[in-house]
Amino acid sequence: MNIPRLSHRVVARQQGRFLLAQRAQTLQLDPSSFKALLNRVETDDLFRRLRDAGLPGGSLVKRRAFSRMRTRFAAAHGDMESVSAGAPGFDLGGTLAEHAEAVDILRRLGNERSQSLLAMEDLAERKRCIKSWGIDESDSGLLQALLEHLSVFGAMTSLADVAQLPVASCALVAQFEPEPAGGFAIVPLVSYFRTERYVIEYERIAEARQTGLFTEAEAKRLPSLLGEVESINFRGDSLHKILCAVADAHARFLRSGRDADIAPLTQLELAQASGLHPSAVCRTVAGRSVLTPWGEERTLSTFFPGRGRRNAQAVAAVLSEEPRLSDREVAQRLHERFGYRVSRRSAALYRCGLSIPNSYQRRVAAI
Repeated sequence: MNIPRLSHRVVARQQGRFLLAQRAQTLQLDPSSFKALLNRVETDDLFRRLRDAGLPGGSLVKRRAFSRMRTRFAAAHGDMESVSAGAPGFDLGGTLAEHAEAVDILRRLGNERSQSLLAMEDLAERKRCIKSWGIDESDSGLLQALLEHLSVFGAMTSLADVAQLPVASCALVAQFEPEPAGGFAIVPLVSYFRTERYVIEYERIAEARQTGLFTEAEAKRLPSLLGEVESINFRGDSLHKILCAVADAHARFLRSGRDADIAPLTQLELAQASGLHPSAVCRTVAGRSVLTPWGEERTLSTFFPGRGRRNAQAVAAVLSEEPRLSDREVAQRLHERFGYRVSRRSAALYRCGLSIPNSYQRRVAAI
């Protein structure tokens, strides 16, 4: 039986579909699964060889930091100095939100073990207990950071019952903080948030394969390993692009805190502006939240209102600046200012939905 061989074009198309599916799956991984993927890749012996700076010409996989990122350590350190100098109050809720991963670890340990940890003053004894309970090194570091933060502010006894701590419905990933020169920086709140991407030197890797740098088994594993690295990159790139777009488009809201200042931006418009596929935007936004500069948690989806909500917000914005406009004039302003094509009747429906009187009633009320 003769089995037809697939052409290079068909094979390339199938490989492309597999990579797209792999990237989509990586976008939807929950935090623990993504941390496991990241740990598996970074501890892989072949990946470590690619990252070896001692290779001729340097490492074959380099790191490049994302723009507009600010580390949480610097911000938290500044907060601790201000409190020790006499700044009022301690925000337990904000602390738990910033250490959401450590709170999840406490919840998994159960109330009895958690309370014993909170009661311990000896750091060495605390570390021995954490190790004896089978907590890995990365989770141990997260837990130690939370406990040390609570002990600094004398809040170790504030957690009466760990089991009753609220479980976040969304994964809190970052916070927006104002920059001195204007704009907003992105502050990661979880350890698995990617603050940099891998830069893969494909041409040099191809040359290294030809010169026999890799064994036959390693050469076979290279495509799948690099595919996982690119999937990790894609997840980091997507989240970074979306957060930067939110910070730019909603700068007015992030300064004022008023819902009326949320910009009329849709996921499709963001996808077109950033070069991402709409499905990638949808998968990245789903189930994730951020903290505003004043510490309020907002889901990412709230920054992307639907078309109806977007148009209603635009109508409210126009009428707040020019309250005497008729419905036809409102429709014209929407097209001139935002590029939205809305009929006079649709403008009237949005206005009624906002409980705003018609232009005649507004004029009479102004007299």
